[in-house]
Amino acid sequence: MSDADEDAGNGSESSWITYSGSECGDSENGETRETGDSGEMRKFKLKFNNCGHYISGCKIVAKCCDKEFGCRVCHDLEISDHEINRYDICEVVCNVCMMRQPVSNLCANADCSNNINNIEFAKYYCGVCHLYSDEPAAEIYHCDKCNICRMCSVGHTKDDYYHCDKCGGCINKNIKDTHKCISEAFKNDCCICLESIFLSRERTTILPCGHIIHVDCYMSSLRQNRFTCPLCRKTMLMGDMLQRMISEYDMIISTLVYSENINTEIMCNDCGFKGEVRFHPIGLKCGGCGGYNTVKTGNGGGGDGVVE
Repeated sequence: MSDADEDAGNGSESSWITYSGSECGDSENGETRETGDSGEMRKFKLKFNNCGHYISGCKIVAKCCDKEFGCRVCHDLEISDHEINRYDICEVVCNVCMMRQPVSNLCANADCSNNINNIEFAKYYCGVCHLYSDEPAAEIYHCDKCNICRMCSVGHTKDDYYHCDKCGGCINKNIKDTHKCISEAFKNDCCICLESIFLSRERTTILPCGHIIHVDCYMSSLRQNRFTCPLCRKTMLMGDMLQRMISEYDMIISTLVYSENINTEIMCNDCGFKGEVRFHPIGLKCGGCGGYNTVKTGNGGGGDGVVE
């Protein structure tokens, strides 16, 4: 899931992928398209602004700069020497009447057409984070424990998630009893791109080892044939995907017969197995879990020779 507000994704998509990314579509995806409304109503809707991150009928006023921005992300991209405090936002500017006013989800100007027609600035508004999103890609909700808004994975709702107090973030309930908890895991940076996990607008995934990385970083690693966690060296694959990889290694080794009878000492990064196994240049199969995430630790005592 991801920070609705665009922050951390901590929900679940696959076994637990979070959605974060941009939650607003472009102006052609429902914002200015013919909907059967009156021409006057469509004119009002054209006043909704797509800053590239969120669609809303107002701009926020950054208290730190006293300047108007499309959203929190716009401020942080434009201003390099500090980040906006989302909780300190206390003013907005209506896109229709351009009146600067206290933060809310409805224009305070009684003469504004938005006010007269009771048109809110956005379908989703958080009075804590001051997040406006009129066309979110998925449901958004505010997590009191994270103290930010989260975006659900597409097809999921806030009822599908819970806040893991130990991990420090929101995850899908379908892995509540099976994921490995690591204290404050969501507060760590992604170990591949070194960007924040907790405040990320990108989807994230919990690895079998419990560490959390961005989905894009995960997929990039797999495409480069890097299947182990950079932090603990445990396999990032699980389930059918892991079994398919092990089966492929087994098939290759059975096909490419290694004539020399050599044993070697290994240690498995996944299950911790330590012992002597038959050497093969393609891979050293663990005598415990049967995987190939192993390292050679010494020469074995059996066989016809040794391998360096």
